[in-house]
Amino acid sequence: MLELLTPFLGGLLGAVPNLVTSWVETRNAIRVEHVRAHLNEITEERRVQAAIRLHEAELESQVAAGYPLGVPGRLRSLLPQSGLPTIIVSPPPHPMPGLVELISELLHGVEGFARYATMPSGVFARDGGVQRFIDGEVGARLVARSEFERRPVVIIYFEQSDRSLTAHAYLSSIFGTTGGESGFPFMIAKYGKGSGFARRDTDLPSWHLINLAAVNDREPVEVVAATVSWFVLAVLDTYWDMSAAVKPDLLARTSAGQMIGAHLPPAEHEPADEQFERVEREARQLAGLGYEVTAEKLGEGNIGLHVRGDQDIIFVIDSSYPVLPPTVIRSGDTDVHIDATDWSSECGLADIVEALQ
Repeated sequence: MLELLTPFLGGLLGAVPNLVTSWVETRNAIRVEHVRAHLNEITEERRVQAAIRLHEAELESQVAAGYPLGVPGRLRSLLPQSGLPTIIVSPPPHPMPGLVELISELLHGVEGFARYATMPSGVFARDGGVQRFIDGEVGARLVARSEFERRPVVIIYFEQSDRSLTAHAYLSSIFGTTGGESGFPFMIAKYGKGSGFARRDTDLPSWHLINLAAVNDREPVEVVAATVSWFVLAVLDTYWDMSAAVKPDLLARTSAGQMIGAHLPPAEHEPADEQFERVEREARQLAGLGYEVTAEKLGEGNIGLHVRGDQDIIFVIDSSYPVLPPTVIRSGDTDVHIDATDWSSECGLADIVEALQ
């Protein structure tokens, strides 16, 4: 038996080194392929990440090309955490030379202004020497979110049409709202040509219309700068009073407020009798168009008008009409609101009625 096994065992023992060598070589080959595949994965991942970073850089470059402050977040990284409200004033869409500089001069000329707010210069990027500007409320919200987060900021921006210029403010983390929003827009003033001046019934200084042609001894840029400055100082006075029970009284120290108060009366309203006569004329115009119209005095300078046609329309008009739109417009069961910025004193009740039919 041993003699039979000896040749077999001898052959097996002789093959063992070859089997071991083959097994080692196979393991090494598998390990090499595994390492190669792993390195390839790392290389591909790095390539993908590099492509992602390149794409993000291209997107940032595209955003920066249109972002009014240049690179988003630049101002946030540069401004100190002072806790003071920041004032940002955008150039208007159509150049008004010296406007931003005059607003800054008026604000910094108020004693104590620097203790209650900061107004950095050189904020807006330039394209070929032309400053960029904040484009409407959306642009103002973007700047507030990108640069200030929950820090208080007053962003002044302008909207322009062929007939008028309107100054707006976006107040972010300045005042709370009943809806819990951190910021909201506010119209400061509309500048143009009209039948008079109309002060809005708000806690902060605001005008539905400022007739620039009526301010003969002031350049338009001075009137705009003064009203915007007056608004900003009123915001700061209110902000510190509400947030820290501190009364800076900045508005009382400015020449801007005195200038506007001297040159811009709160409103130019028609006497009550003349106002009712005007409404009666418009009622006769509506009657001539086939509507049944009833007008009556409601007291306290208000006039009611009931227009019956395809649908009932009710107007309530106060002494500010036609500088301002009717205070109440109800078509059927629906209340209709006309913003003062969309209204012209050349419009009348017939225009509204025809639009609502």
